[in-house]
Amino acid sequence: MPRWYVIQVGAGCDDVVCERMRQKAAELEGSGAVAPGALTRVFSLRYETQAKIRGEYRLVRRRLIPGYLVAVSSKPEDLERILRTVGEFARLLRNEKGFTPLSDDEAAWMAAFTKEGKRAVPMSTAVKEGDEVVVTDGPLLGCVFPIKRIDRHRSTAWLEVTICGRTKEIPLGLKVVARRSTDN
Repeated sequence: MPRWYVIQVGAGCDDVVCERMRQKAAELEGSGAVAPGALTRVFSLRYETQAKIRGEYRLVRRRLIPGYLVAVSSKPEDLERILRTVGEFARLLRNEKGFTPLSDDEAAWMAAFTKEGKRAVPMSTAVKEGDEVVVTDGPLLGCVFPIKRIDRHRSTAWLEVTICGRTKEIPLGLKVVARRSTDN
């Protein structure tokens, strides 16, 4: 069964390494150097937010975890062989036991927040009620991860999640659209 693995790449090389991995996997599979299924998919996780460009707010996609890719593979040893042929810094994350796939929970929340073919977490919408921000729509609705901080000007919220056994703060798009009165 294919598992999700994390690959560390050089800063700003996410897209280049992603494309080269696809090309090299096809070449190596064709020559029989790696087994079919060595690389099912590879992608860079992104999130949608708003940015002010030339005086207008526009929807933009930014890297969710810069410097890291996710590869879906049933053969991590062959995946490492593919990485050695890429020609850029690319390292499959591992621990003392060997190659470490994402846990089922980690892969599930990534799959739940994003869609196949478009691995970008959509922007959420919220309203401010007194001192609290209440999410009204989007993937952060009913979120179980603690929101550490919110930057209303950049339409971004930082969540604390555990990835590969490490706690990390990741940004996600959050647009606070209005202020509601708490007086009734």
